[in-house]
Amino acid sequence: TFVIPETVAEMGSSVFYNCKSLNNVVVPEDCSLDDSSGFFNGCESLTNYTLPSSMTILPYNFFSNCKSLTSVDLSQFAEVYDYVLNGSGVTEITVYANTYYEYAPFADMDELVNINFEEGFNGFIDEFFYGCDKLEEVVLPNSATYYSWGEFAECRSLRKVTLPNNTDYTSTGWGTFYGCTALETIEIPETVTEINDTFGYSGLTEITIPSGVTEISDYAFDTCKNLVTVNFAKNSQIERIGEWAFYDCKSLENIVLPSTVTEIG
Repeated sequence: TFVIPETVAEMGSSVFYNCKSLNNVVVPEDCSLDDSSGFFNGCESLTNYTLPSSMTILPYNFFSNCKSLTSVDLSQFAEVYDYVLNGSGVTEITVYANTYYEYAPFADMDELVNINFEEGFNGFIDEFFYGCDKLEEVVLPNSATYYSWGEFAECRSLRKVTLPNNTDYTSTGWGTFYGCTALETIEIPETVTEINDTFGYSGLTEITIPSGVTEISDYAFDTCKNLVTVNFAKNSQIERIGEWAFYDCKSLENIVLPSTVTEIG
């Protein structure tokens, strides 16, 4: 255990970078860590830590590559920056409703298997959980209506997704499930009116387009090489199918476009 003296008022970036044998650190209550990016980066043996209760900002790469660290409590942080846990051993994370998240806050978490969303969480920043290879299932909260790009892109084990059931959820995200090769099927809610370039390079084998969808945007199902069947629900209102929407869908056998379609490409 490394106990930092009470006399230390401030610590900067990468203080313990690559201290591979360090397993426990106690930071005094009055020590500022606001500019401490990469603080524990590469501390492969770290299992415990004590941070000041007044610390409200978690800088980027703070716990990166802490492979022995299996759990963290992020409830004290008002701001969480990019790649704070990439390469760590953390298996479960809670996403808080009133926390500000910067780009890719939980990207490349190699061991992540469970995500909890606090009630009231309303949307995602780019690449929120990009590349979390062990994540198999996610239930998106009904309160989340804002989607950016690549929230779950390249999560190659992701096989089951429950999308929000909310009247404000009207368009799927951009690149949200790009490269999710284990994702073979997904139910799109009836509230959706536009499918964006959400599923490119995914493992989808079949998809049903709800009746309220009026547009399938460019690249929506680009290079879904296992996609065999595209169904349009009864009374489909589809009007536009964008460029490259089904590009390189080598296995596509069954698709009948409704008479409502007025524009392709």
